[in-house]
Amino acid sequence: MKKFQSAFQFFVSVLMMFLVGASSGGFACAADVANGSAVNNLGEGKGTVAEGASSVTANEKIQDAEWYQKQIDKTIVEMKFTGTPIDQILRSASFNKSSSIIVKYYSVGQRPLRAVVKNPVSAMTSETPKAVELEDNTIIGSMDTLLVLNPDGSFMPGYKNNAEDPEHPLMLRVHAINSETNLPLLYAVNGKTSTNGNPYLIPDLTQGTVLLRMGRAAAEKDVSTGSYYQLPSPTEQYCQRFIMQVEQTIYDRFSKKEVDWSFTRMERMAMEDMRIGMEASGLFGVKSKHQFNAQGNIYTCEGIWYRAGKDLELGHWEKELDAAGNPIVGEDGNYVQKYVITEDELVDLVGRIIEGAGNGSRTKLVFVDNTIYAALCKIKTNNRIKIFESEKNYNNWKLDFQSFESMGTKLLFYRHDLFNAWGFNGRGFSLDPEYLDKWVFQNWARQEYNLKELFISNSNAVTMEEMSCWTLGFPDAHARIAMPEYVAEKAA
Repeated sequence: MKKFQSAFQFFVSVLMMFLVGASSGGFACAADVANGSAVNNLGEGKGTVAEGASSVTANEKIQDAEWYQKQIDKTIVEMKFTGTPIDQILRSASFNKSSSIIVKYYSVGQRPLRAVVKNPVSAMTSETPKAVELEDNTIIGSMDTLLVLNPDGSFMPGYKNNAEDPEHPLMLRVHAINSETNLPLLYAVNGKTSTNGNPYLIPDLTQGTVLLRMGRAAAEKDVSTGSYYQLPSPTEQYCQRFIMQVEQTIYDRFSKKEVDWSFTRMERMAMEDMRIGMEASGLFGVKSKHQFNAQGNIYTCEGIWYRAGKDLELGHWEKELDAAGNPIVGEDGNYVQKYVITEDELVDLVGRIIEGAGNGSRTKLVFVDNTIYAALCKIKTNNRIKIFESEKNYNNWKLDFQSFESMGTKLLFYRHDLFNAWGFNGRGFSLDPEYLDKWVFQNWARQEYNLKELFISNSNAVTMEEMSCWTLGFPDAHARIAMPEYVAEKAA
């Protein structure tokens, strides 16, 4: 048994020596240099062995970085603007069907309540009613009573026993309208006392004095008064033909693609681009009608931006301060200033938006650019826990707003990225949705064409088109908003 074990061990030892020798090229016991310099050429067709520490053959080296297939990200990132909010709102609401490309619509509003003195008025010295020139002489009529405000908005005190009465503001009455000059002839109800002892005398009125229209006061025997009429004024708007075409060649349709990109996705991107153009035209387009070559008339619509009745400023510029509270001076020697909106200015904006806006919506939509929106987000509140409340998917429009409420009116702010894209930096637009309409001559249509059958090209095409326009009723319910003009201030 011991002899068998010895023989088996000898056989295993010989076998192991054979295997080691074969794996090492037969040099397992040789004392050769180990730096690879003695590795032999393996001959024709075997590849050249690289000298050195490695014995990788030359034809195994990675000669080209393109040898292996790349990992392809088949997801396409579709870059587009964040939205076309006004177009989206109008597509969520009902629209007016137009039977003509030219839309004629009427706007009517109440007579304004405020009249502003155009030129300074000297104090009356007699009881003869005083002719006062206003910036708009059509605002007030015969027998109107008028409350007087100073240009800064404070009440101008009336008089009692020829002395100022701080408890009652000065009130005037329109005696008549001069038929030749159309100027109102005014006298005071509680003014300075005349030589006859009547409080009819109006004191000095500076330029910019505000006269607030109040109720008419008729005499006992009056049987007629100035007529009130406010006829609607017609305005024309043109429906613009918006159109977009997408093509896909036959080769492209049947070829295997490197990425997941279909004709449907091309249509979607084209449709988004078309809606961006419609938003731009609906807001800032210029109304025109012209004919180019023999293709017929081309109509372009007017943007609602130009139909708003008011221009308002929001915010102010103030000096930036360093950590020590000192104004920072720029390299140009001027103070560094930043655009700021305060809570008080936001409350005042609400008042100016609703002034003269009639019986419209108590919710106003305010679209602003990035600069104004950033300043709104930095407002430091005085009396509130929060300035803004989030309005998610307001009115099912799939739009998220930030709301600010004051004076029974809610402003819904939306950052409209396209304002900056179109160059309307530092601008905003207040919109009353109750007086916004869309007119459609031809509703949104999608048509497919085989251009090969039409002998045009070897491709398929889809066209999308709509003939429509936007209109605004009651202009004073809407307003253009702008930052105040920046004025450089030289450091002292």
